[in-house]
Amino acid sequence: MTRKEQREEIRYRLKQKSYLVPIFDSVLGIPGRLFEYDKNIFVVFNRMTETLQLHSLANRPSTFGCTIPYSELDGRTLDLAHKTDYHKRGQSIFDEIDAANEALKRENKRLRRDEIGDVAERIQKPLREVAYS
Repeated sequence: MTRKEQREEIRYRLKQKSYLVPIFDSVLGIPGRLFEYDKNIFVVFNRMTETLQLHSLANRPSTFGCTIPYSELDGRTLDLAHKTDYHKRGQSIFDEIDAANEALKRENKRLRRDEIGDVAERIQKPLREVAYS
């Protein structure tokens, strides 16, 4: 697919969504670099939410991929596209999410154990005094 064909396909897929404005060029050439990475990925500005978004022609029925959490297009956008590209990274994305969730569970369990230990230490002396008085 050429850039021209991609632009035509993007315009066709977005024709019912006038609030989505495709961005075909930027100062750092991010849309072009995304095209080099994957010919399906493109950037739009959502006028309703006033955010930048990554979309993919490979997604059906909607092209939406994710919201770009930055106010400008730069190298972080490319990193985000690579990180969230489940068409190329597949299961590894879900494995990373699962690993992060497990780490959070372990941390929460440790914090809860520490909190219980602190409470036990605080009430130990008063309980001992009540028990032996």
